[in-house]
Amino acid sequence: MAFVQKKTKLTTTKGKANITWSNVADESGYQLYYSTSKNGTYKKVASYDKNMTVGSKTKLVSGKKYYFKVRAYKVTASDKIYSSWSSVKSVKIK
Repeated sequence: MAFVQKKTKLTTTKGKANITWSNVADESGYQLYYSTSKNGTYKKVASYDKNMTVGSKTKLVSGKKYYFKVRAYKVTASDKIYSSWSSVKSVKIK
């Protein structure tokens, strides 16, 4: 399962980051993660249902930079298969 990384985009409003990504054919859902440093530990924001291409993280500190990445997954009869991660995107919160 391949992930279309070039379509990942971040925008920000006061205390909130919004991320959009491209849809992956035949996926079961998506997972969105964030961190306060590019190579730091990433925490899961949420899992999103099939065909959802928008996610967000609220309660972020204004003026601070955050990093986000997303991946698709497919549930099979015996396993959960993950795509590669999107490229890491950063945003400074308004």
